[in-house]
Amino acid sequence: MDGSLTPLEFPVVAPPRSGEALAIAPGVWWLRMPLPFALDHINLWLLEDGPGWAIVDTGYATAETKSLWRRIFGEHLGRSPVTRVLVTHYHPDHIGLADWLTRRCRVPLWITEKEWLYARVMTKARMISRHCAARSPVARGLARRQAKYSSTGKAAIGAAYPRCRRVLSGFRMAR
Repeated sequence: MDGSLTPLEFPVVAPPRSGEALAIAPGVWWLRMPLPFALDHINLWLLEDGPGWAIVDTGYATAETKSLWRRIFGEHLGRSPVTRVLVTHYHPDHIGLADWLTRRCRVPLWITEKEWLYARVMTKARMISRHCAARSPVARGLARRQAKYSSTGKAAIGAAYPRCRRVLSGFRMAR
């Protein structure tokens, strides 16, 4: 190589607006949802998955994001079913509406075991803190971390995800 850099090429000129889906490759749609803090958006994905769509990441648990998802369902997905919700990692902007979406669509949550366990602990952090904080610095730390993700004092993620489908190393999603 001569040390020169090749300019990046982007498949689209501008990102989608909140609540809109933009095709960027065959079977791949880009969504953007708002966030209520300095990083003001999250990128989410819809992937063709057999007869329907897989949702990759869910957005922060707010009424606005739920409303935007309802618009996506009505304007983009039509009668095609959601086949699964896949969460890449625990952060509340990625897992925040996983419980709501999996219940609404009656599909499984796909997530790695480690991230699922962390989400379970974090949804219970306040309860843990209330019972153990006086004796446990770990419980206090969990409660502080959970509170960091909540600007309203309410949980920034949904319920405790009682079950999931484990994503294991080498997982491939067939089209």
